[in-house]
Amino acid sequence: MACFNTNAFGFYLLRKKVDGKMVKCTLCGREAVVQLNYNNFSLCEGCFIKQFEKRVRRAIRRTPGFFKRGERIAVGVSGGKDSSALLYVLNKFNSRIGATLLPILIDEGIKGYRDEAKKQAEKLCSQLGLTLHTYTFKELLGFSLDEVASLKPEREACAYCGVWRRWALNKAAVDLNADYLAVGHNADDIAQSLLMNLLRNNSLTLSRSGGVETGLKRKLFATRVKPLAFNLEKESAIYCFLKEIPFYLGECPYYNGFRMKVKNFLNDIENTYPGSKFALSNASISIQKSLPVDERKIFKCSSCGFYSSTRKCMACTFKEEVEKLGKS
Repeated sequence: MACFNTNAFGFYLLRKKVDGKMVKCTLCGREAVVQLNYNNFSLCEGCFIKQFEKRVRRAIRRTPGFFKRGERIAVGVSGGKDSSALLYVLNKFNSRIGATLLPILIDEGIKGYRDEAKKQAEKLCSQLGLTLHTYTFKELLGFSLDEVASLKPEREACAYCGVWRRWALNKAAVDLNADYLAVGHNADDIAQSLLMNLLRNNSLTLSRSGGVETGLKRKLFATRVKPLAFNLEKESAIYCFLKEIPFYLGECPYYNGFRMKVKNFLNDIENTYPGSKFALSNASISIQKSLPVDERKIFKCSSCGFYSSTRKCMACTFKEEVEKLGKS
C-alpha cells in the first residue's frame, strides 16, 4: 500500500516516515500509515480499518431493531466519500445478516458535479452487485438545481437543496418499502448541526440532530439512522482510499451557505483543539437522549400528499416559490 501525504484532509498525515524514521502503529507496532491528532494515535492500515468498522458497529447497536435479517434498508448514496464508505461497510456486514440493501441516489441536476459523482456511485454498486435506484429533481419537482440557481432566487441554492434532498430521500425510501433509511452523516455533520441549531435557537430540531431520529412513526417514514455517527469526515475518505472504494472527491459548486461557514469554523477549532468535533457530536447525541421525543402531529401535505409536520410541507413551499420566480 503506497502511503501519501494528504494536506487536503487537514490534520491527518499519511506517509511512511517522519524525520527519516518509520512511524509505528500505536496498537500493534506495525508500520503506521495514518496519524490521528485527536487521540495521538498512529495506526497501520489494518488497525485503522478495524477502528472505522468497529465504530460503525457501535452506531448500529444504538438503533434497536436496525440491521436485522429480513429488514429492507435504503441507503442514501451520493458518490461521495461518506456514502460510499457507508454502503461498502453495510454490504460487508450484510454478508452475515441477510437484510436487503437498497442504494438510493438523488440527482439534483448539478452539471460537472452530480453527474461525475453518479458515475462513481454506479461503479461501486456494480462492484457490490447492488441495484442503484436514482431519483431526480427534474422528475420530482420539474426543474434541476442548476435551473433554480439560474433564476437567481433570494435564497441560496443550498437552502432549497437540503430540504428537497431530505424530502426526496424520504419519498424514495417509502416508495421502496424500506424499514430504515441509512445516511452518510458523520460526526462532523452532527457537530455542525448542533452548532447551527444552537445559533438559530432551534430547540425542536435538537431532539432529532443526534445519531438516530426516532420522532416520526415508522408506519409513515423509514426510520433515519446514521451509522457513521462515530467517525469523522476525513476518516471516511481515508477508509475509501485504503479499501480502494470508488468515490468522487469534488465539492458542490453551490455549497457556500450557513453550514459551510459553520464547517470552516469547526475545522479551525479542531486544528487548534483536536477532539472538539467529537466532543460536540457526543454532546448532540446526549442532548437527543435527554430531550422529549419529537411526537409532532403528522399531516398529509395539501400539495404533494406526502407526510409532513405541517399542512404544507417545506419542499412544496419552496417549489411554489421557485415556480413563481420562474413565471415573473
